[in-house]
Amino acid sequence: MQLGFFTMPIHPLGKDWRQSLREDREAYILADELGFAEAYCGEHATDQAENITSCAIFLATLVDATKRIRLGTGTINMPNTHPVAVAAQLAMLDHLLDGRFIFGISPGGLLSDAEAHGNLDKDLRPPGDLGHAGQGCRPASGIPCGGGRFRHPALRSTPARIGPTANSAAAR
Repeated sequence: MQLGFFTMPIHPLGKDWRQSLREDREAYILADELGFAEAYCGEHATDQAENITSCAIFLATLVDATKRIRLGTGTINMPNTHPVAVAAQLAMLDHLLDGRFIFGISPGGLLSDAEAHGNLDKDLRPPGDLGHAGQGCRPASGIPCGGGRFRHPALRSTPARIGPTANSAAAR
């Protein structure tokens, strides 16, 4: 059996944000040292208690601080961002983590985030959309995500490949 964990994480209101982020990083580093296989974090733009506003940026701070643990977005809230920006940022994170990245997405569930992003009155769970609950992919591990390419119906061009490139360490 392998162990993994997901954290939002929730902190007391009024706690110093920098201290909360340091403690969150320490939890991931400790999980790596203890042999956990995977760790995921969520994100919310407007929740004062859940103060990771970008799980991708947070995970990027762990690239050199962890050695074995696979790190995942435990979710990118797709209705609150542009899919091309997500693809570009996560492709870079995938390369930085050298095969230890896991991509998870969701429609988002926090009404204040939806309101801040202008999505409060929109249907956030259309079938087949990139923000549909339960979808996700692991580009570094080889599980297909749209044929290995980030695809969005609004794109006419072929987007960059997500996963190892000919120049990355994982491809050599």
